[in-house]
Amino acid sequence: MKNFKTLITLCLASIGLLASTSTAIAEDFPHRKNLDSISRQQALGDSEINLLESQQGPGKAQVSQAILEKLGTSNVAITTKNIEKIDENAKRIRTDGDGWTLHVYADGTNVKYWNHKYLESTKNPKVAINERLSNDELEALGREFIDSKLTEYIKLGPNEKLVPFATKHQIRSGQSTAGGPINRQVISSAVVFSRTVNDIDIIGPGSKVAIIFANDGTPVAFEFDWTAYTQSTKSQKLLNLNQVQERASATATMKRDVDHVELQRFECGYYDMGVRHRDVSAPIQPACSSHYVVRKNVSDAEAGSGDLMMAIADATPIGESVELDKGWPQTLQLNNEGDSCTPSPLNEAMSQPDTEE
Repeated sequence: MKNFKTLITLCLASIGLLASTSTAIAEDFPHRKNLDSISRQQALGDSEINLLESQQGPGKAQVSQAILEKLGTSNVAITTKNIEKIDENAKRIRTDGDGWTLHVYADGTNVKYWNHKYLESTKNPKVAINERLSNDELEALGREFIDSKLTEYIKLGPNEKLVPFATKHQIRSGQSTAGGPINRQVISSAVVFSRTVNDIDIIGPGSKVAIIFANDGTPVAFEFDWTAYTQSTKSQKLLNLNQVQERASATATMKRDVDHVELQRFECGYYDMGVRHRDVSAPIQPACSSHYVVRKNVSDAEAGSGDLMMAIADATPIGESVELDKGWPQTLQLNNEGDSCTPSPLNEAMSQPDTEE
């Protein structure tokens, strides 16, 4: 039996409400599937694009206080009643209550709330996988929650749209001590929304909002990283698909020899790494994000032989000229070294046609 070691780097790095899940079922909405298909065919497709500027949020103290006040009278699962502790440091304000936690980060545009007590209570009976909330149900529930609870924070500017991106269902598995079939049940379900600007997708952790629901559709948690954008006076001429593939290979994280590379997702748009990692002095510029899995057969004296598997997400800037962004390693590399091509195992994988149904 092979010994598998896994390192996962997720696309929605800031949307971590299900990070503790041992297993999960994830599904993409048609919008995201279409983004992958079009990106593989033509990258971003435009020859030139205006850049965006991210706007400073109101501040973590102001947003934290506003949310605590608004939800303080709520009698449903998402509530801030019975505050027990408030802890603040330079990066965030954390408020703990009776079974719930609220985090507000940075300038107040990144917020995470979780009612773990309700989720684990008898009020949320587990259901079979085939009884889980559907994508259509989750989208409708998510939009309703955003419209009723988060309108002050999830705002859309001119020519911007809120688009459904993906769902994720938290699964718990169990088996009788006497053996028999493994029982898999759904604990909660999440829907993730993203944003488009002038019909161009925002990729990366920024411009994402996730709502998590109990099995009866009760909202129990939410998280968002959502800043306002304005049009920059700067623009970039863009690389074509072949040039994007060459640059993605040259700047890929994975450089060493591997036995197999599988490109699982390829998405192009404006890249926003989220407020906690964004260089506020840099504009929001276009990129293509490559999500790929590499496998290497290894022999370990202690662990034994097996496959080393790594899942990686690389964001490749696709402007002919690239704006320096201190939080984005590929922009540093390109500004320091230029487009020197040092092929990686990703090169061959990116040249293969998409075989996903």
